[in-house]
Amino acid sequence: MPGDRLSITKACDWQEWKQTCAYSNCNEDSRSRLGKFGLARIYKWLSRIEGMAKQFSRSGNPEKEAWHWLDTYIIQKDSRGRTKVGGAKIGKACKEWLFDCEGLRTVQDIERYFTNGFFRAAAKEYAKNNSLSSISLNQPLAGAEDGTELGDLLPISCADAGQKLDFSEFINFITQVLDSEFLKLKEITKVALLGSALDISLDNEVIKKLTGKGKSALYDQVKRANIYVLEEIKTDSRHKEYPISDDKLGWLIESSLHGISENWGRNPENPASVLFELV
Repeated sequence: MPGDRLSITKACDWQEWKQTCAYSNCNEDSRSRLGKFGLARIYKWLSRIEGMAKQFSRSGNPEKEAWHWLDTYIIQKDSRGRTKVGGAKIGKACKEWLFDCEGLRTVQDIERYFTNGFFRAAAKEYAKNNSLSSISLNQPLAGAEDGTELGDLLPISCADAGQKLDFSEFINFITQVLDSEFLKLKEITKVALLGSALDISLDNEVIKKLTGKGKSALYDQVKRANIYVLEEIKTDSRHKEYPISDDKLGWLIESSLHGISENWGRNPENPASVLFELV
């Protein structure tokens, strides 16, 4: 693996990283070069999600943190180089696979691969575990009896970790739309959404007293709120990048509005907080 003048790192840095098993175990010189490289790469991807790079920069040691997420990803998530022996799958060590790969013979090759591969995936793992959004990729979708989660909305073809990071950015956009549109809703609509979130019949006397509306009118308010947000999201160009069906996107919107309404209703000074006493 010859060096390359255009590269930030050196061949010896990668060899030491391979041999010591982790960035934190490398010598000071290698850590200096690998740290700068890793931090720049993870920032490249986290900057695509509003506020995420700034949050990451608050880490006590951002360079070490970047490599922590990469090393953790490789240990826990990666399964490249798998082969079958006697019908059983045996996972070849990822680092062994990496340095044996025909297409990764120069330092520049390695850096390019880590930028678009591993650090993209590491950024996605960090974003998922430190999301600024009120929506979690592990959040169950409303109305999904089979336990479908938000992360399941990713198309099967969206297997690349970088695409998943893009998806997180899309989810962040959806969250912004939901938060913004919820603030614009009428009080009676917010109460109706909270009642639905808590699985309380909209024909309940307490809800009627809070809203002054009947069951049919409240259901109509909830339906219109969901449809309006759906149309707002579908008009954005980012929606076209992800082939999510209206049904799945509808689940996401409904589940998210429920979560937002619960946060809204938990304020003790909010008259709607009385609904929590009914469940």
